[in-house]
Amino acid sequence: MVSCGHVQTARGCPVFFDIANDVDERLYAQLMIALDASDWARTKVSDYKDVLEKILQDKVDWEELRSLHDRGLVDMESNLIPASARVELTKLGVAVLINAAPRMLDRVVANYEMPEATLAALVPLLDLRQVPAADRCVSTADNQELFSSLAKELETIRNELVKDQNANELPIPVNEKRAIAAELEGLVGQIKAGYVRLSDLTHRARPIVKNIADTCKDFAVIAGAAWGAIEVVRKILAAIF
Repeated sequence: MVSCGHVQTARGCPVFFDIANDVDERLYAQLMIALDASDWARTKVSDYKDVLEKILQDKVDWEELRSLHDRGLVDMESNLIPASARVELTKLGVAVLINAAPRMLDRVVANYEMPEATLAALVPLLDLRQVPAADRCVSTADNQELFSSLAKELETIRNELVKDQNANELPIPVNEKRAIAAELEGLVGQIKAGYVRLSDLTHRARPIVKNIADTCKDFAVIAGAAWGAIEVVRKILAAIF
């Protein structure tokens, strides 16, 4: 866990940044938007400033942007920070987003109308179980075909694990097979019930099937289903956000 950062500012003066105490909702929102900005077609400071003001519903002056730059949170490529400079979140900025998320993200989501795409840019970096605002239930009805495909792939994997209980050909310990089969059965049950929690897709389904795809790569049926499930999860997350 990173709690602080020691950085050189744009003006050459060292700054000690305390992640636990120096982050408020406004700053956290600014860093979330900076992270999302890395995927924009244009990442000029002027574009970033416009989006900030729209989401924060408040004026953002150039001194405030320079402060982000000088504190080592966002690199804007220039001491003067012209409107045409490009915006890039620094490693310290990413550390702030990750470490402050359990304390700040719920409050930011509650107080600002943060776009889904901005939240989606942050979600892969977090343990969603620690950040309730980032972990929500989604309806399978909204992407029914994709969720049906995922349930089918997960059931195929589970069935292969159950069939192998006696043959013991798959390179997975017997006790792990039982546990994985139970996990997959629970995930399929959620899908069939109509709602799935995001963390169950990102922190349960995806790691399980990725491990099976790697471990059982020489077994066509289960490996094919695992890689298929990985791709479907990717498509579901893209569709949700």
